[in-house]
Amino acid sequence: MAKSRIADHFWAEDNKALNILSERMQNSNSTCNAIRTVFEKRARIEEEYGQRLLQLSEISLSEFEESYSTFSESLESIPTATEAAARAHIDLAQHIKQLLETPLAGFIRNQKEQWKMARSQNL
Repeated sequence: MAKSRIADHFWAEDNKALNILSERMQNSNSTCNAIRTVFEKRARIEEEYGQRLLQLSEISLSEFEESYSTFSESLESIPTATEAAARAHIDLAQHIKQLLETPLAGFIRNQKEQWKMARSQNL
C-alpha cells in the first residue's frame, strides 16, 4: 500500500494531512521508546557483566606457584586484566545511561508534553 503524503492533502478540507502527521509522530514515538528500551537493556547487561567480571577478578591464581616465577607473574596479570575489562563494561553502562538513555527519555517526555499541548489546542 502506498503511503499517503502530507503534501497531497495539505489544502484538503478534511483532516487527512493532520492524521498523516499524527500517525507519523506516533510511529516516531514508538521507535524512540523501542530505542530507549534497547539502551536500558544494553546498559543493564553491561553493568551485570562488569560486576560479574569484577567478582571473577578477585580470584587469586598465583597462590600455588612459586613467587616471582615467570608463570606466577603471568598468572598475576589475569585478574588485573579481568578487572580492567570489568571496569570498562561498567563505564560503558554509565555512558549509555548518561549519553543515550537519559537524553532520549527527556526527548520523549518533551515530545509527549508538546503533543498534549497541540492536542488541547486542537491543532
